[in-house]
Amino acid sequence: MSINLCVNRERISINLPLILIIILSALYSLVPRSSLASETVIVNVTLNRETKGEFFVILAEDGDFLVKTADLTTMGITGPLPPPVTIAEESYVSLRSIAGISYIFNEKTLTLEITVEPSLLPKRIIDFTPQEPLKVYYPRETSAFLNYRLDYFAGDSFRFQSFDVTNELGIRSGNFLLLSDTHYTKTDINDRFVRLSSSLIYDHRKEMQRIIAGDFAASSGDLGTGINLGGVSFSKIYRINPYFINRPSAGLSGLVSLPSELEVYQNGMRIRTDRLAPGGFELRDITGSGGSSLMEVVLRDPFGREQRIAYPFYYTDILLKKGLHEYSYNFGFIRKDFGTESFNYGKPAFSGFHNYGISNFLTIGARGEWSGSIFNLGPQASFLFPRAGTFTSSLSGSCDGRGNTGVAGLFGYGFQGRNLGARLFIKGISRDYKTIDTRINTNKTRYEADAGIGYSTRWLGSINLDYTSTGVYDGDTTRSLTFSYSRYLGYGLNLQASYKRTLNPSRGNEFFIGLNYYPRSRINIAANYRNTRDVNIETIQVQKNQPLGEGVGFQATYERSDGGGSYSNRVNPTVQYNGPYGIYSADYTWLDSKGATSESSRFSASGAVAFVGNRVGFIRPVSDSFALVKVGEAKGVRVNMNNQEMGRTNASGEVFVPDMGSFNYNQISITDKDLPMEYLLSDKLKYVSPPFRSGSCVVFDATKIQAVTGMLSAKIGKDTKPLEYYEIILPVEGKQITLQTGSGGEFYLDNYSLDRAAAPDLQEMGCPAMDKTGAPFIKPGRYTASSRVDNRECNFTFEIPVSSEIIIDLGKINCKFTQ
Repeated sequence: MSINLCVNRERISINLPLILIIILSALYSLVPRSSLASETVIVNVTLNRETKGEFFVILAEDGDFLVKTADLTTMGITGPLPPPVTIAEESYVSLRSIAGISYIFNEKTLTLEITVEPSLLPKRIIDFTPQEPLKVYYPRETSAFLNYRLDYFAGDSFRFQSFDVTNELGIRSGNFLLLSDTHYTKTDINDRFVRLSSSLIYDHRKEMQRIIAGDFAASSGDLGTGINLGGVSFSKIYRINPYFINRPSAGLSGLVSLPSELEVYQNGMRIRTDRLAPGGFELRDITGSGGSSLMEVVLRDPFGREQRIAYPFYYTDILLKKGLHEYSYNFGFIRKDFGTESFNYGKPAFSGFHNYGISNFLTIGARGEWSGSIFNLGPQASFLFPRAGTFTSSLSGSCDGRGNTGVAGLFGYGFQGRNLGARLFIKGISRDYKTIDTRINTNKTRYEADAGIGYSTRWLGSINLDYTSTGVYDGDTTRSLTFSYSRYLGYGLNLQASYKRTLNPSRGNEFFIGLNYYPRSRINIAANYRNTRDVNIETIQVQKNQPLGEGVGFQATYERSDGGGSYSNRVNPTVQYNGPYGIYSADYTWLDSKGATSESSRFSASGAVAFVGNRVGFIRPVSDSFALVKVGEAKGVRVNMNNQEMGRTNASGEVFVPDMGSFNYNQISITDKDLPMEYLLSDKLKYVSPPFRSGSCVVFDATKIQAVTGMLSAKIGKDTKPLEYYEIILPVEGKQITLQTGSGGEFYLDNYSLDRAAAPDLQEMGCPAMDKTGAPFIKPGRYTASSRVDNRECNFTFEIPVSSEIIIDLGKINCKFTQ
């Protein structure tokens, strides 16, 4: 309803309901808040001084606030809540009824300041485990490699002495790997070919388990023996996931009531900086370099108040994390005359161990061996006293099937502090204790003892004192005491010195002092002096270390000795070249002993034939895994692994990388500055984690842009007119590309749009995509397209010729109507 008034001859319209609402609102604002009924208001919420945003809440007449249960969760309140009430089909909780919460309401700013005990807030977990990159490629390509090494040995005047050939074949398909190696030797007298080992390996990467069928080396521990078996092996191998922490680590948890800054220090070095929201926090899986460490956590709130928490811990690799197993079970036939006989297998045998982490401070296990009538078996344990160090012990009994029994045991201790280190190892073996090693031991060991203590500081250097003693049943006991010292002197200089006193069976002294100088990266100059039983030996050596990729390294040594009625001079230069297709080295030795000279030399060539992605390449030896990297069709592009240059792409845009680490996150990148301007690159870095001894395809989608232009026209009526600003539909490999004509009927098409429309996800395809990636030019051929002109379909055909031109002009093209 409205009233019309006339004021000064002007007509005014008055809306009475609107005026009434304004008057009531003014009166409402004057009423004391305590006398009002509950109402819904919008408030700005801060939680422990951290802004959470605006929320609808119900303000009760008694000053309480009702907040939606879902909004409490959004704010971050996760603690136990009282039973909610339902209002207008919504679930609400009274703030006043929640234990551990206080609040203040500012009516002027409509701000609700909530203070919550940290225990009611969510816990932030900060994991120090190395994080997996955002996108890691896990290859499963079928691949193969054949490593070879040729060694030619010559004597005086380069006269032939022997020729050796060593081969290693590896074939991978999925999770299965076949490995086999052989050795061939030819001398003036005879020649011999021997198979060394052959095995089929299956890795269960997720469970970190490995099964081997064939030849393998097995060991049951220090109280057993290491043997070569032909059979089956089943093991838990944590290095299959090098980023999994299987050893006990440090951790710390706490609460912060205000937003805080977190700093974590290890032995005085900052290793992490982070921000914490109010609530709980937990630090997990902090590891060390070995030994005793001091972790310090610094918490700093918005007012600058600082809290420091010191937490000493001891990191060691001899214990298992609580609840983890480590084992190896090996059954087969003992390999006899390994290295000289190809197929000589003896008695069946078993060798194995199993350890379990009872807690982060105690690991227990058992080990044992069996072959024929001989077996030995016993328990073993490792435990940690965080402030004292680690202790290991093992006990084993044996029986040979003839009533002879024996016993063996060992005890070990180790401590490594920030400056002080100590160790002790004692092993005792009875005369009748048996292992399954069939080799004859004329001097059976009775005991071994080794003790040492060391102290080091940055200013003083490192000082070590070691004592060793070994006793045998049918021979003399040997004992020696060794003092050693080393220190970095600065300017690339490092000093080493040692003194050894032999106490038994005959007394003697040995003294050594050496100086190493590193004038620049990969260059080392060393000079040392050694005196052994009145024989003086002086050595000078200059060395340039091999690069990881292509390049030259060398070593030149001069050694002079005299004493005991004799003297000698020896010169030994060695040079090695890492080429794109192999490693080539030459070694020469000239010796003058009491005026009589002799010389010897060795020439070596090693490499590999690699197969992956339907490509065969000649590369340097495959020591672990390898990759075929493809960068479109671009030639001369540098390819890097972990920021080290590994080679350049060939005319097909490909290069083999022979030195990838299995299971690691290998960073493969390319130097994009090497690409010509007309190339487009989707990315220049990839992370690849290959299986053990495998080949991988790493594809960088580098596309050289090539464009096609033309002028489209059609006969409309009696005249031929350009088709300006019409839409063209071009089918390409089952997909449609939409083009637009411009002035004069001109259209433009490039292979970049063609590739993106037709090509699948190249990297996900792996090796089969090698022939489909980074097409440098538009594929030649005949194409048919269509357009709609005046509601009629118009078709035209054009042909793209083979050309290296960046822009191909097709000229005028006529579009013909279907009707």
